[in-house]
Amino acid sequence: MKTWNNYLTKVMMVVFSVFCLLNARPAGAALLFDNGYVPEYGWGGGNIQAVARADDFQLSEDAFIRRAEIYISQHKVPIFPEDVWDGTVEWWVFIDDNGKPGDVIASGSGANIILTDGGYTLENRTAYKVSFDLDQDVFIIEGNTYWFGVHLASGYPASNSATALTWDISATDFNHPSAKSQGGTFDNWETGIRDLAFSLYGDNAVLVPDQVSYSGYCYFRGCGFGSRLSQIFIPQASNLGAVDLRLRVGGGFPAVGSVGTNIMIRPAIPAGNQLELEYPVGIASASILAEQGQNIWVRFEFAAPIAVIPGDLYVIEWNTPDVAILSWMTIYATDAGESDPYKDGSAYGCTDDYFYTGTISPNDDYVFITYSYNAVNTPASGEPVVVQLTDPGTGAAIDATVTFQGVTAAGTTSLTTSQGGEPLPSGFMLGDPPVYYEITTTAEYSVPIEVCIDYSDINFVNENALTLYHYENYEWIEVNELSLDTANNIICGTVYSLSAFAILEIEARYLKEDAINALTYYAGESKQIEKSLDPKLWETDSALTKKGKKVFDEEKKAVKDLQKLIKDKKVPDSVKVVCENVIDKLLTADKSLAETALNDAKAYEGTDKKVDKEIEKSEKELEKATKELEKGKPDKAIDHYKNAWEHAQKAMNKVP
Repeated sequence: MKTWNNYLTKVMMVVFSVFCLLNARPAGAALLFDNGYVPEYGWGGGNIQAVARADDFQLSEDAFIRRAEIYISQHKVPIFPEDVWDGTVEWWVFIDDNGKPGDVIASGSGANIILTDGGYTLENRTAYKVSFDLDQDVFIIEGNTYWFGVHLASGYPASNSATALTWDISATDFNHPSAKSQGGTFDNWETGIRDLAFSLYGDNAVLVPDQVSYSGYCYFRGCGFGSRLSQIFIPQASNLGAVDLRLRVGGGFPAVGSVGTNIMIRPAIPAGNQLELEYPVGIASASILAEQGQNIWVRFEFAAPIAVIPGDLYVIEWNTPDVAILSWMTIYATDAGESDPYKDGSAYGCTDDYFYTGTISPNDDYVFITYSYNAVNTPASGEPVVVQLTDPGTGAAIDATVTFQGVTAAGTTSLTTSQGGEPLPSGFMLGDPPVYYEITTTAEYSVPIEVCIDYSDINFVNENALTLYHYENYEWIEVNELSLDTANNIICGTVYSLSAFAILEIEARYLKEDAINALTYYAGESKQIEKSLDPKLWETDSALTKKGKKVFDEEKKAVKDLQKLIKDKKVPDSVKVVCENVIDKLLTADKSLAETALNDAKAYEGTDKKVDKEIEKSEKELEKATKELEKGKPDKAIDHYKNAWEHAQKAMNKVP
């Protein structure tokens, strides 16, 4: 027995070590329900291989459960679970049916199954913990009673009390005793055994906006009592939880009491200029108490999330009361703007096909917001919390990553992108397409915050001239601790609050002015750079006139002078650092000028062989510039930037 115990201890230590390394619990998953396991009370559970067992639970908040842990032990003889268990985990979540498991609302096979030491051995019995992921998120409504069931076998073998694994009991007595179903048929539930030891992990569920259409609403529309107004929407999330409608309270609204109304969510299939409507997948009601003449938002919240398919077409159908009581406000397309996906042609008029397939034709555009259930993605922690964000409209894997130093209260961090935003500071430009990033959070956090944005799908003239700005207190401010990874197209910085962000490219002229300011303060004026800023040489802040080659010549002289300062032993190190930074700015500006000219020429590529030949020469000069920089010869690189610019100009001159 001593040999056996030593061997068992060693094996379980190895298993436990592997568990610590794998840490299979989902990142940020919180403990939602704990039917506490106390080892000295844990014995006496029931067979979990010949039968399916379940125990009830409740949650204090709406949540998604994602992972479970149960405690098991071998019954009488000292065996490894692997000797009698093939590693199969079956799980179920049932609704309560008068104190026993009822209908199944979710089921599956456990994923990332891990067996670890349960932390207790009594005589010849050893406790183990089985942890596993649920292979789907299961939405649980606060306060409702559910049952969590488990079975550890690929079939239902005959019961063997000597070797069978048992689901250990808990020290708690939550609500109902546990139940078992012989053979897992679920039509023969027996109750009576004490509560079972298990824990459930996941995240609290919150409603977050999914689809929004409320720009420029200025009109209202209604139909006769019992009719329908319908509005198209295309969800980007799968768990539809609520819908807000913007309604107008009419003169016929009762002075005392409320008015009841409801909406339906119906899948839709385009059929010419009409839609074929399918049976509703969800219905929600609202009771409205308001005053005549008001414009109000009305929330229709579903009892449980509606499983919609992201990217598919659906309609919101509103059951209108009398038009004198309530009407749905609309959007004029001219007010909605190009960025509004729900403008002209996305709403439909009155229908009366309540539950039956029918067709509807385009009419107005209605004001609405849909909400999806999203798990809290920013958990409370004293350690740094990393949140990866994606705007559903971009289709990107990850658009941004936010790292909080700590989170004192959990919440949801979200990202939306747009092509319009606050006016930019002078000397900067957005990429193509222009993108603004709005990052918000409901979590309470400690600062600073690191924000990293992936710009892989945005084109810039010169990546090396990128910076990250944050809109704070009504002005754009450059982030702290800026870092740029051009290999992976990621830019990062630290901030002390969240709002709008923009990746900006510094225009060439502004870079040169910035270089002059730095030199004036630290090492005296650079007349060569000032000469390069002669207005006669500049067409715009990022493009030169035909005499622009003088810009490169003057800057080559400036770079040579700066290199002399860097090599001079009498010059303080602090000044040398400034000189190196100025050289970098000048190189970045000159590269940007050459690439801007080349991009302009490429617009005419293929129109003439002479044009193509000059474009090819320009590209080769840029390659030569890169090689000179690798050799540590920035002045030579500027020569090649000038040559690249000149060949691009020649290409433009030869356009037929």
